[in-house]
Amino acid sequence: AKHLQWLPNRKINYAKAKLQLGNPAHIMAQEFEDSAYGDLRKIAPKIKGCIFGENVKESKTSEQPSARSSKEKTCQSIEAQVQCLVEMARDPEILGRQWVGL
Repeated sequence: AKHLQWLPNRKINYAKAKLQLGNPAHIMAQEFEDSAYGDLRKIAPKIKGCIFGENVKESKTSEQPSARSSKEKTCQSIEAQVQCLVEMARDPEILGRQWVGL
C-alpha cells in the first residue's frame, strides 16, 4: 500500500530518482499519484496529459514532440533531463496547476 509509506521515505525516493537522471515528467506524475489529489480519477488523465506535455511542441515552428513526452523513465543525459525541466517550467498548464497545488 503506497499510501501507507511514510512521506519522508517517498520524498527521499523522488530525490534519488532525480539524481539518477529520472525523467522529470515521470517523477512528477508519480508524485501526483501518491498525493491526496491522485485519487481524482475524473481529472487524473488530464493532469497527466499536462505533465507529459501531450499538447506541447518543442517550438512553434517545430513538429518534434515535447522533450518530456518520452515514455522512458530515465533521461539519456543530464542535458535531456534539463531540457525536460526547462520545458516543464515554461509550460503555463503546469504553472497554473502548481500555483493551486496541482
